[in-house]
Amino acid sequence: MAIQKSIRMMFLGMNTIFFLAGAASVGVGAYFYTDSSAGSARRNAVVTADDIMSLIAIGSIVLFTALVGYFAYLQPVTRKPLMITFCFAVIGIVVVQVIMGILVWYKTLTMYDGFGSHWRAWDEELRDNFQRLNEHAPCCGFANPTDFAAPSAVCSASTPSTIPGCQATVYTYADSYLRNIYTCIFIFVFIGIFDFFTAVMVVQAASDEERYEKISQKIMVKPGEMRMQFL
Repeated sequence: MAIQKSIRMMFLGMNTIFFLAGAASVGVGAYFYTDSSAGSARRNAVVTADDIMSLIAIGSIVLFTALVGYFAYLQPVTRKPLMITFCFAVIGIVVVQVIMGILVWYKTLTMYDGFGSHWRAWDEELRDNFQRLNEHAPCCGFANPTDFAAPSAVCSASTPSTIPGCQATVYTYADSYLRNIYTCIFIFVFIGIFDFFTAVMVVQAASDEERYEKISQKIMVKPGEMRMQFL
């Protein structure tokens, strides 16, 4: 008796997806961290340096955990304790990701309180990036053109008050960005959950295989008869 190929293949497939999710987290985080335009990128209105480092950290943990899963998968019977450890590690990662997703979702509800003060602290290039976000309908300043507008061809001391501030533009951009972030996080959560369940199936199959091997050691089969022999 051997572990069914279908069970092994399901775990291999889900763990590979789990591994790729971790690689994506590290890759995106590394890109944001090394991006030469990071200081003026609009995403800085939403994503902090600590957020980027957290993304890299959780991605690295996922990569390491997935590699442990691969190692245990190669000999699931003899390495069953390692596979059980892998299951607990995946559950821990899922819990952390759920917490991260909830925090990002909560941020979409409370983000409107602080953007006014944030706008005044941003450098002129970042503010100008928001002012030019919609080329067909530019905005100036935060609440109005006199509210810390970044000097540009459109925004200057003579800018008419009829041009709106960028408050709505910033809110719309931040809300969309945060929604995309927590959607991706919860997709990763479901990937982790499915990887956990396939790992549990492997553990159960390994236990059945281990039990079968122990029984087989006590059974001796001769031509035409079966005799039980306790070793």
